[in-house]
Amino acid sequence: MRILLPILLLVFSFPAQACLIAYTEQSAQELRWKSKRVVVDAQCSLTNGGVLDNIELDSAVSLGEGRFYQTVGIDRKSKVLVGDCNTREVTVLLAPHTLGDDTSCGPELEFKDLVGERSVLSLTAGEDLHELVALAKAKGARELNPINEFFQFKINYGDEERHKVGRKDRFDLLCGCKIFYPESKGAK
Repeated sequence: MRILLPILLLVFSFPAQACLIAYTEQSAQELRWKSKRVVVDAQCSLTNGGVLDNIELDSAVSLGEGRFYQTVGIDRKSKVLVGDCNTREVTVLLAPHTLGDDTSCGPELEFKDLVGERSVLSLTAGEDLHELVALAKAKGARELNPINEFFQFKINYGDEERHKVGRKDRFDLLCGCKIFYPESKGAK
């Protein structure tokens, strides 16, 4: 029993500590070299994104009128990528804070607060993505820069210096346009 208790404590405390792990022992070049190639399937779902291979996108979903979205994340589906194939614009929205638990990664956020049956916002709202973002912010969501989210990384969490991911970690943010709106500007 004495051996089992420390093991159980380690197992149950790991998720809370996951965001506290730094990777300062390696250079940006080493991290890029160790990174696996990003994998994108025919529905635009993605795995192995980012230099730490920790970015995933679910399959693209059409919203009509040239827009699509994809949920972002592995366990916590708190972000959504929204693309406008007519204007070739993309944004990432972070869901508003819910009454969920706070973790070492920050407050627990839920994707369902952005879209779905209990949504606080329709991703089809607004004339363009700029209006959608303004409406989302009014509901408590935050906008994140897709370049910073997917194509850049920091060695230390406190560092201001951002490094670019390598070629094997790049992918098409407007992949959904090719599926749903093949004649649009975003598909070209």
